[in-house]
Amino acid sequence: MTKKYTELIHKYMRREIHAMSEIEQNIDNSYTEILQTLLDLHGKVVFMGVGKSGHIGKKLAATFASTGTPAFFVHATESVHGDLGMISSNDVVILISNSGETKEILAPIRNYECSHDCFYWQLKLIIGRSV
Repeated sequence: MTKKYTELIHKYMRREIHAMSEIEQNIDNSYTEILQTLLDLHGKVVFMGVGKSGHIGKKLAATFASTGTPAFFVHATESVHGDLGMISSNDVVILISNSGETKEILAPIRNYECSHDCFYWQLKLIIGRSV
């Protein structure tokens, strides 16, 4: 039984190592542009998502806030029903979506000048400054 679990651990570790290797091989200027956008930030980082992506956005907002970067989460569906008013022109908005095609995620995009698209495997992050 122990050998079975050891093999599973090795299998999952190899899969994670492979995933990190693929990320490293695909690093380009878009990563530095996004980092520079965040470093030059004069407002807040606003995360948006729905469903599981929304849960990830909430965790990211909490992590950014806990490290001293003003951040909060807005549910994408609620954003089109008045919550966009919390977002100012100095903020950076990060929309998180698995497919990038969810209508709830696409609706708020019309309100932003999207400056970057970053594809991280199947998780699509659309980063833009609010208008």
